[in-house]
Amino acid sequence: MLYPAVPELASKTNSRYALVIAVAKRAREIVEQNERKLENADNLMKLDVNEKYFIEKPVKLAINEFSENKFSVKE
Repeated sequence: MLYPAVPELASKTNSRYALVIAVAKRAREIVEQNERKLENADNLMKLDVNEKYFIEKPVKLAINEFSENKFSVKE
Protein backbone atom coordinates (compact mmCIF):
# COMPACT_ATOMS: atom_id res chain seq x y z
CA MET A 1 0.00 0.00 0.00
CA LEU A 2 1.21 3.47 -0.85
CA TYR A 3 1.67 6.03 1.84
CA PRO A 4 0.36 8.63 1.74
CA ALA A 5 -2.69 7.30 -0.05
CA VAL A 6 -3.82 8.95 -3.27
CA PRO A 7 -7.25 9.97 -1.91
CA GLU A 8 -5.52 11.67 1.01
CA LEU A 9 -3.27 13.61 -1.37
CA ALA A 10 -6.10 14.41 -3.78
CA SER A 11 -8.16 15.90 -0.95
CA LYS A 12 -5.59 18.71 -0.71
CA THR A 13 -6.33 19.90 -4.25
CA ASN A 14 -9.29 20.25 -6.57
CA SER A 15 -8.07 17.82 -9.22
CA ARG A 16 -5.82 14.82 -9.47
CA TYR A 17 -4.38 16.24 -12.68
CA ALA A 18 -3.10 19.32 -10.83
CA LEU A 19 -1.65 17.04 -8.15
CA VAL A 20 0.23 14.95 -10.71
CA ILE A 21 1.61 18.02 -12.48
CA ALA A 22 2.75 19.62 -9.20
CA VAL A 23 4.45 16.45 -7.95
CA ALA A 24 6.16 15.87 -11.31
CA LYS A 25 7.43 19.45 -11.38
CA ARG A 26 8.82 19.18 -7.84
CA ALA A 27 10.45 15.83 -8.69
CA ARG A 28 12.23 17.46 -11.65
CA GLU A 29 13.42 20.24 -9.35
CA ILE A 30 14.83 17.66 -6.93
CA VAL A 31 16.70 15.93 -9.77
CA GLU A 32 18.13 19.25 -10.97
CA GLN A 33 19.25 20.15 -7.44
CA ASN A 34 21.04 16.81 -7.11
CA GLU A 35 22.75 17.27 -10.47
CA ARG A 36 23.98 20.72 -9.42
CA LYS A 37 25.31 19.28 -6.14
CA LEU A 38 27.24 16.65 -8.06
CA GLU A 39 28.61 19.18 -10.57
CA ASN A 40 29.67 21.60 -7.85
CA ALA A 41 31.27 19.02 -5.59
CA ASP A 42 35.03 19.56 -5.63
CA ASN A 43 35.63 16.22 -4.08
CA LEU A 44 33.02 13.46 -4.11
CA MET A 45 34.25 12.39 -0.68
CA LYS A 46 32.87 15.66 0.72
CA LEU A 47 29.47 14.91 -0.78
CA ASP A 48 27.11 13.17 1.64
CA VAL A 49 25.71 10.39 -0.56
CA ASN A 50 23.69 9.11 2.40
CA GLU A 51 21.56 12.23 2.17
CA LYS A 52 17.92 11.33 1.60
CA TYR A 53 17.90 13.10 -1.77
CA PHE A 54 20.37 10.55 -3.12
CA ILE A 55 18.80 7.45 -1.57
CA GLU A 56 15.08 7.93 -2.26
CA LYS A 57 13.47 8.36 -5.65
CA PRO A 58 12.58 11.94 -6.60
CA VAL A 59 8.85 11.26 -7.09
CA LYS A 60 8.56 9.67 -3.65
CA LEU A 61 10.35 12.65 -2.10
CA ALA A 62 8.02 15.05 -3.91
CA ILE A 63 4.94 13.14 -2.73
CA ASN A 64 6.20 13.19 0.85
CA GLU A 65 6.92 16.92 0.65
CA PHE A 66 3.41 17.55 -0.69
CA SER A 67 1.82 15.50 2.08
CA GLU A 68 3.86 17.45 4.66
CA ASN A 69 2.61 20.73 3.12
CA LYS A 70 6.10 21.84 2.09
CA PHE A 71 4.61 22.96 -1.22
CA SER A 72 1.11 23.29 -2.58
CA VAL A 73 -0.78 23.36 -5.86
CA LYS A 74 -1.59 26.76 -7.28
CA GLU A 75 -4.85 26.62 -9.18
